[in-house]
Amino acid sequence: MELREITGAIIGAATEVHRTLGPGFKPSHYQKALVYELELSGLKVNQYVEIPVNYKGMQVSNDSDNLVIDMIVEDEVVVEIKMLDEINDVCFRRMLSHIRMAGKPCGLILNFNVMRLKDGIRNVMNTNNRLEL
Repeated sequence: MELREITGAIIGAATEVHRTLGPGFKPSHYQKALVYELELSGLKVNQYVEIPVNYKGMQVSNDSDNLVIDMIVEDEVVVEIKMLDEINDVCFRRMLSHIRMAGKPCGLILNFNVMRLKDGIRNVMNTNNRLEL
């Protein structure tokens, strides 16, 4: 499955979850519902994936403070679930750091705290593989 197909399937599943639940619930509720939708579509989902934090080849995190990613779909796309007033630049840069550290090509920030989900989606591409993993 190509990256565009995976992200399209994630966005479609997230849209269904948002259409059904609407805004106002906890991120964990959306995450469980999204995982359910994605698995119904036959996609592989790993939740709460721990990633060691490395700096120039040296691990700077301990087991207790590794980076924890909400989910990775098809071992390609990092997905973070948010409930924010808006997706700001810090959220974008944080996702960029996460996908780089995880060595993934892209990530989706899904903010369910919006009236229309399309206003709460941000696609982040890993165009720079400078970080050593």
